[in-house]
Amino acid sequence: MAEEFTSFVRALATREPGMAMPAGETFFQFMEKFRRVLQHEMRRRGLWRASPAYLCVAGGLSFEQGPLQPSLSSTQDDAFQEVVHDCFLYIFGERLRPLLAQLQRKKNIEGFLHRNVRNFLLDRQRSCDPFGYRIYQRISYAVQVAAERDLVSLSRPKINNRTWILFQPSREGSEGSEGSEGSEPAPSPEPPQRAPLPPGALATIRSFNDELMPDLILMRGQQGLHKVAEVLCLRLPEIGDLTPSLRFGDLVQELKIDARARWSGRLQSASSTEIESSKGPGDERGEGSVRLLQELRPDPGFAAKLHFRALVRCVRQGILASPLPTKTATHLHRLWEGLVLLSVDPDARDTPPTQRQLSRNLEIPRDRIKELLSRLESYVNSCLKGPQ
Repeated sequence: MAEEFTSFVRALATREPGMAMPAGETFFQFMEKFRRVLQHEMRRRGLWRASPAYLCVAGGLSFEQGPLQPSLSSTQDDAFQEVVHDCFLYIFGERLRPLLAQLQRKKNIEGFLHRNVRNFLLDRQRSCDPFGYRIYQRISYAVQVAAERDLVSLSRPKINNRTWILFQPSREGSEGSEGSEGSEPAPSPEPPQRAPLPPGALATIRSFNDELMPDLILMRGQQGLHKVAEVLCLRLPEIGDLTPSLRFGDLVQELKIDARARWSGRLQSASSTEIESSKGPGDERGEGSVRLLQELRPDPGFAAKLHFRALVRCVRQGILASPLPTKTATHLHRLWEGLVLLSVDPDARDTPPTQRQLSRNLEIPRDRIKELLSRLESYVNSCLKGPQ
């Protein structure tokens, strides 16, 4: 097994004072492997064909398709190069000491490269695409619950994008699980190849969001997980009537696409007449929401991202600490979580929502939106004035 990563970290540990990075063949061999490992993990997670914005990289349709407006100074590789650079700093800027400590205990630490790359992408998805990250986590939990209840079986015990959901569990698997409630279901044979979903399957999957939204992305903690699991356990068998198997990645992808569309108002957007009629004094497009979104949108810089996270956390804590009626606190929490998600969602950045759209999408009475926005603005201002 090649040990480019181990050799590189060893060279870092023994480099001469004043030298920032090991030079020569060691560095180039390592970077070749580093890029290869990162690209493989991005493909495995379905990120290679996704918008670079979901990893906080601007300017492209996808890592595969390249920039939106190619120029002489930009190449198809620019977006990926930025991720390579950020991942390198994440591992060797922020986490170098633990790697050097591991090197003292082990001769080969190649596995740590893969683990750190996975951790980097997970952290990026959590912070840059909280919308998609939340959906993935909750649907993953719900499918696991469905498997434990013998409603479906899985091609592998640990769920990821390549896991197959099988809608005709084998008898042996069912008999083996009797009397062992709560244990992991036995893996079933994996389908030989991926086939196109039959007509009607996509529409059925997307209709799950009729019952899942907006709690799929707004409700936090165990309550949110359990509610999503109960809905999915009721609806998943409908897919079994159309196809014997479904890839987990396809299920999540369709739910994400539909949820993003609903969230940005594309499926149920108000007509121009409704928008005009919804405008009131100081609400050309939800004036309070526009101001908050402008303050919330994080810049791509590292310091700005830390500021953004601190602001989001500060407002959450402020809501929890305030002596508010339960319903008011719930509505404030929903509105704040909704605005945070809108602020980082690339599909919703250029279209600030009206009060009517906020009311409908977040299931908050419309006559309360203006008051709640004002309260949130005071929380934001208070947090910004506090110690940074």
